[in-house]
Amino acid sequence: MKDSDLYRAGASTPGSTRINLVLKDTETLVDVTQIIHAVNGEVLAVGTYEEPVSHRRAYFLRIAGADGAKATAALRQKGYSLL
Repeated sequence: MKDSDLYRAGASTPGSTRINLVLKDTETLVDVTQIIHAVNGEVLAVGTYEEPVSHRRAYFLRIAGADGAKATAALRQKGYSLL
C-alpha cells in the first residue's frame, strides 16, 4: 500500500470532515482528540504538513461521527488555531 492509497482512503471516507490546525507549544494532539471525542467524534487519520505562509508545522485530522461545524467550534472555544 502506498502513501497515496492511504491518503485517498482517508480523504474519501463518506461523512468525514478534515480539520487543519496549528498547535501552540502548550497544546497536544492528545488534547485535540479528547475535544473531538467529547463532541462524539472519532479521529480517523492524522497527518502533518508545512503551512505555506508561516512555514510552521500544521496538522490535519480526518474525523467522523461529529458534525464538522460542532467539532471546529469546540476547538475554537478552547483556543485552538484552525486553518
